[in-house]
Amino acid sequence: MEDAPSFAPRVLYKLGNAEAGTKADRTVEYEVDLADKVLEQLKTDPNDTEKLKQLIYPVAMGHASLMDGFRNYGGDKQEIKTKLEVYSQGGVFLSALALIFVDPAEIDKNLPEGFPFNRIQAHAFTADACFQLGEITRNQAWSCLGTYLTDRMVEQFYTENGQYGGYLTLKPSEGKPPEDWNQGYSLVPLAEAFKFTNDQKYLEKGRQIVDTSLRHLEDKQRGGFATAPLSQSKHLSGNCAMLRGMKSWASLGSSESARVGAAITGTLSFLQKDLYNDGFLYHHWSAQAGRADYFCTGCNFFALSGIQDSKPFKYNVLLPYVASEASAQHAQATIRQGLSYNEWRDGFRTDKVEEQAHNILKNPIGLLDQRGLKNGLDLLELK
Repeated sequence: MEDAPSFAPRVLYKLGNAEAGTKADRTVEYEVDLADKVLEQLKTDPNDTEKLKQLIYPVAMGHASLMDGFRNYGGDKQEIKTKLEVYSQGGVFLSALALIFVDPAEIDKNLPEGFPFNRIQAHAFTADACFQLGEITRNQAWSCLGTYLTDRMVEQFYTENGQYGGYLTLKPSEGKPPEDWNQGYSLVPLAEAFKFTNDQKYLEKGRQIVDTSLRHLEDKQRGGFATAPLSQSKHLSGNCAMLRGMKSWASLGSSESARVGAAITGTLSFLQKDLYNDGFLYHHWSAQAGRADYFCTGCNFFALSGIQDSKPFKYNVLLPYVASEASAQHAQATIRQGLSYNEWRDGFRTDKVEEQAHNILKNPIGLLDQRGLKNGLDLLELK
């Protein structure tokens, strides 16, 4: 649910032609089928909250395809359209509530061994999804929730030390260096939170993360970003995350824009020179062994999405799939103005909201139908 099917539709819809749109719709329908299976697992025993804990991180990563379908689905299946509206919003809200109100140790102990997704990334992905839903639905409450998750991400995982500067890492943080995925994707909600609130604290934290990333992770000779300081390896997935984050930061027009733009150009150059071969971007590059001999389809689509969004940096496109200048169509909805973020945050912290959130988490399938979603959105909007 969280790999190629999640990343592919965004690329395909942006191509703007009928064949690509059909492929995107078919992929979205497949992702809906996977979401149906998640729902069936939860229905088997509605009181088995361990199942929910196992699903939180994979579902957090799987939001992208469902939201792209909610925004752009062009098929004629009304059942699919309804499910996209419900699953995209209900799934994001469910993940957000779990991240906020479930003990993180209870989530982590249920993950498969070696699962490559951590709580920093879960917060960043889910906050990013909230901001996208705020745009799609024109409902400001989603952006409030995205900002709240961004606050929690910074409060829990931000650290500073004299060796590296400011960055995000899992606690306890002593001796842990910054890593590419955590820094790159965290910049996305930080940029969105700043645009939504105009609060300088998000700008300042983002600047520190950008500075740390450029000083300690960027490969200034060959381009791209290392997995960690002094690492001799650069992974495609980590560079996709850095590309997405740096592109978000460049959109702010901040004082680092020129330096960030140069890093984006260098990363795109690294993808072409060191990872691209025979129509694919390969998994990683290392100073000792050069390019890996295998590739990941999901990371290729993740990279294609970043390349599409990097056209302002005058990049020479390396694959035909990103040649189109077409952009995805946004779902239209009436803007619903609500409380300011600070007012919303204070209301969301009340005991009444916490009690309602725990009731939802005890019976999560209730959030994944039209009536349950309406009740969930009432809670989100503090009604």
